[in-house]
Formats: sequence, C-alpha cells, structure tokens
Amino acid sequence: MKCVKNWVGNENFLSIYGDNLFSVRDLQAMGVEDEYNYIGASTAEHPEKYGVLITDEQGHLKEIIEKPKEFVGNLVNKGIYKFTPEVFEKLPQVQISPRGEYELTDAVTLLAREGKVKVQMLQDYWLDFGNPDDIAKVEQFLDEQKTCD
Repeated sequence: MKCVKNWVGNENFLSIYGDNLFSVRDLQAMGVEDEYNYIGASTAEHPEKYGVLITDEQGHLKEIIEKPKEFVGNLVNKGIYKFTPEVFEKLPQVQISPRGEYELTDAVTLLAREGKVKVQMLQDYWLDFGNPDDIAKVEQFLDEQKTCD
C-alpha cells in the first residue's frame, strides 16, 4: 500500500485483494465519492475464517477482529476497500500482527476508531481463489457466466 502513495496523491482509490473476484456492480458500488473509507462485506457461514466486522447502529465500522476463535458476529471483510488518502497516515502506525504480518485491516481499524469507515454490503458474488483448488471453481463459475451472442 505504501508503494502507491505518490501515484494516488490526494485521490480516493479502490483496493482489492488480488485473489478475489467481484462483480462489476459491486466494484462500482465501492466508488462512493465522499469523505469516508469503505469496506466491502457480506455475511458468512464460517466467520472464523475471516476478519469479522464489528459495526455500530449507523453502519460505521468499529473494529475488525481477524479470524476470531470465538463467535463475535458473521459480518465479514471481503477484501475490497475504498480508501481516502488518510489511510497513508495510518500505515506507519501498523505493527506486526500475532500472525507475523503487517495487516491492512489494522490500518482500517485505526480509521474506524475515528469514525471514518463505513461498511458497504456486497450485492452480488465474491469468489476467493487464494488456494490452487479454488482456481478450478472460479474458472467454472466464469464459464457459466458467459453469454451467447
């Protein structure tokens, strides 16, 4: 994320995890032009596999709990964000997580604690192809989406 700071400048921008597939409609919905940051979300049957989103009554993100051991909710991060340039101010504050990584979600949580992140529910599909077995599933899905001329 730090590498794009000079390229982005003072513009809002989208960031998506490279091993996820989203619909065009959901990508477009993330392009909200306001002063908030957004995180794409949906509910999950097994939220313990994801970052669980804790929100307030107005749909503002309060925090992200990565792969919780105990149930804290089923609204999960889907790896798509709309950021304002403010995210670059939070990146230097991110420390190595217990999993040994610099987590983008820690920067998002820092913004959320200031009331600057809203949750955007995904309307269509989200497909993860982070594992080799997932690639065949995504390929089949895309083949099924083709339309005849």
